[in-house]
Amino acid sequence: MHSVGSFWNVSTYPNGASKFNYGWVPNPSSLYSQTFTSSPYQVDRAEVNLTSKLNELFTARLAYSFTNAYAFGFNNAYNVLSDGSNNGVYGQWVFRNNGTRYQVSSGYGFLDAHFTTWMFDHKMTMGYYGNILTTQLGGASGFGGVFLSGLNVFNGPTYIPEPSAASLGYPVSWFGARYTASVAAQNNFVVGDDIKFNEYLSALVGANFAEIIARNYGFAPPFAETSAYDQGKLTPSLSLIFKPLPWLSTYVTYSESLEQGQIVPSTGAPVYTNAGQILPPYLSEEYEIGAKANVGGMLLTAALFKINKALQYSITNTDGTATYVQDGREIHKGIELTATGNVFDGFRLLGGVTLMDPRVVNQEANTALVGKISQNVSSRMVKATAEYDLPFAPGLTLTGGAYYVGKAPADVINSVFWPDYVTEDIGLRYKGNLPSGQEAVFRLNVSNLTNKAYWLNSSNVGAPRTIAMSTQIKF
Repeated sequence: MHSVGSFWNVSTYPNGASKFNYGWVPNPSSLYSQTFTSSPYQVDRAEVNLTSKLNELFTARLAYSFTNAYAFGFNNAYNVLSDGSNNGVYGQWVFRNNGTRYQVSSGYGFLDAHFTTWMFDHKMTMGYYGNILTTQLGGASGFGGVFLSGLNVFNGPTYIPEPSAASLGYPVSWFGARYTASVAAQNNFVVGDDIKFNEYLSALVGANFAEIIARNYGFAPPFAETSAYDQGKLTPSLSLIFKPLPWLSTYVTYSESLEQGQIVPSTGAPVYTNAGQILPPYLSEEYEIGAKANVGGMLLTAALFKINKALQYSITNTDGTATYVQDGREIHKGIELTATGNVFDGFRLLGGVTLMDPRVVNQEANTALVGKISQNVSSRMVKATAEYDLPFAPGLTLTGGAYYVGKAPADVINSVFWPDYVTEDIGLRYKGNLPSGQEAVFRLNVSNLTNKAYWLNSSNVGAPRTIAMSTQIKF
């Protein structure tokens, strides 16, 4: 058991504007929930896979996995920022949930073939992959809680004695009767071919028939089906690769995909009127053109991209509840540059820059959103990580990195932005052999080195300075 970090729910005006200006950030090292909050979790997983070379032409790949995950009944808290004057006043819901169980079955079966026709080299794959997710909730009364008002973030956290289960309106048992809240399945039947025409030109051609099935059920007896859909679509993908020089490749790509809609949260904040519903699947499109070059031990890449997908967002109702909706489209256009490799012997660099223009391009229910930047999407991101093998200590490597994320709108109408931020990491890695002969890797890493307080998105504060250690032994 451990205390659960705080979640900040920001109230909005009827037009969608935030009531909070994000001018200050709660101290990430302070626990702005309650000391008795906890979220015990258990995951059981079984997996099997098989690869067999049938003959000189065909290879078969099969796999299946089953996951049974229990989120036992938990106590939690979330904070409500509704103060328009931004003087630190907030309220807090303390609540109890009776637990959730997730069961996931997934698998794939592929047949690969490598052959030549008309002097063209083919690497073909065909087969199936998919999964089915069943979500079961404990009890049928949603969640109960108590509300603490008049708190002030500048006074530090406010803690209370743990309320009884009865005062929170929930049964004592975490293992009460469960009911199925939703079932979601995805099936994909694919065929793809990697065709090499000559040493300069190749293509990746594929097609996927994607099927998404969802069933949603009510929260009270008789737990009747409340909504359902079964949609399928054939989606293509195509990449052309031109390699004019041995060290340079250029490409152009187009792809479509059928994606599952948002699963509306059934617990926590805010309280959704369509909690547990799985929004309809939607078609997304992506265009990309780019180049890759190997120069002096460095892999340099540049890409222009355009992604067109459904707009999904939360709206606040007049009674304080919320509804998750899928309405309109958004397009993310941008450029991405990366550099990876050895700058010199013992010094490796990984860096990247992403510049993006993410905007709403179509909206029927609220045309005021057209042209707005997508909520919680930053238009500028820069990262640089490096590794240096210390010459005076064989096997010991110094690691570090810096990450910049530009400001992003905290609400759908772009009235308020959470600020940009920079975080840094530093660490050590040692690779050697144990006295018994096994190879081992020891890691020590400090993330958010300066303990920067920043908004990760409109509802969550970034993690404080964190020290992590790990050991990996190869047997």
